[in-house]
Amino acid sequence: MDMWNEFFSSQVRSLLRSITHTIDNSGQDILPQRDEVLEIFCRISPKNVKVIIIAQGPYPSAMDACGIPFVSKSRRVPTSLENIKYEIERQYKTCIGNPNEMILSWIHDEGVFLLNNSPTLGINLPSHHIYLRDHSVVWREFMSYLLPFLTKDPDIPIILMGNVAWELETFIRSKCILKVPHPVSRGDKSFIGCGVFENVNNYLRSLGKAEIV
Repeated sequence: MDMWNEFFSSQVRSLLRSITHTIDNSGQDILPQRDEVLEIFCRISPKNVKVIIIAQGPYPSAMDACGIPFVSKSRRVPTSLENIKYEIERQYKTCIGNPNEMILSWIHDEGVFLLNNSPTLGINLPSHHIYLRDHSVVWREFMSYLLPFLTKDPDIPIILMGNVAWELETFIRSKCILKVPHPVSRGDKSFIGCGVFENVNNYLRSLGKAEIV
């Protein structure tokens, strides 16, 4: 993560140690695996970030959770990823192969930075402590450092997927904040038809930048 040295100051590194200590003291196992939690920082340089997507939390299964939002470790297609695929196909009248590879190509080729509002999820908890699965409160201070850093250039658009991610808007400096439902929205299919990918591409074109889809 050397390319992120400017962000990972001694203060942020100390904060990460505190987050790890808090999680460890709770007696939980976590998803994804510890060495994959911040994988996105190994896959893209901050100077190459063109679009930011903040989702909610990791997949709740070891088969899927890998540290990159929506990508399945086993390369299967969970419902949230299937809905992203469907929405892109709907907007662009195209056919997408394995959407896992599409997400990874966004990172490597299009400069898309993806992270969950809560990069970890607690597992193997007794039923009366199930509320501890959500680590978003533990990670909130980290996000309060990361999002202003990522949006130092206010022209970089950011997509917030899901009402938990929407709560991070206060930390963002971007001139283009797109708040959409999570791809698996409870009670309705409101993500389907939201047009978020067309909207972000229209914005990129207005700046003379290449589209991500």
